[in-house]
Amino acid sequence: MAIKKEKVKQIPILIKIISILNYVYVAGMIIFGFFLFQIMVYSVLDKSSEISILISVLLILLGLVPWFLGVFLIFIGRGLWAGKNWARLSEIVLGTIFIAFFIIDILKGNYFFLFGLVIFSLIVGYLLFSKEVKQAFS
Repeated sequence: MAIKKEKVKQIPILIKIISILNYVYVAGMIIFGFFLFQIMVYSVLDKSSEISILISVLLILLGLVPWFLGVFLIFIGRGLWAGKNWARLSEIVLGTIFIAFFIIDILKGNYFFLFGLVIFSLIVGYLLFSKEVKQAFS
């Protein structure tokens, strides 16, 4: 009986760094989501607030969005670390969405988002155009 040796994928170090950055971003998203959720719940419970019940529920759900996105980013980070192509594609799609939001915010005069624009542009560009990445995820 012949034993097949599986070829172990060599994941580039920059992919592992991007994966770790996902975890750091997740920590920030969870903290942001917690505070946003608290603000939304407080505004709903505040008796002097004149918010309708429907808007109150929508605001509370909006506070949960960063948590759900954070959970998704954990899976993407693990997938990148393991060399899964679905994770690379998900990172590219989310990165492109973030880039669009950063451009909109920069056009509004919020130049703080310029740093995020540069980082996400580099990440998306690397994941799209690097031959090393394409080979690792094939």
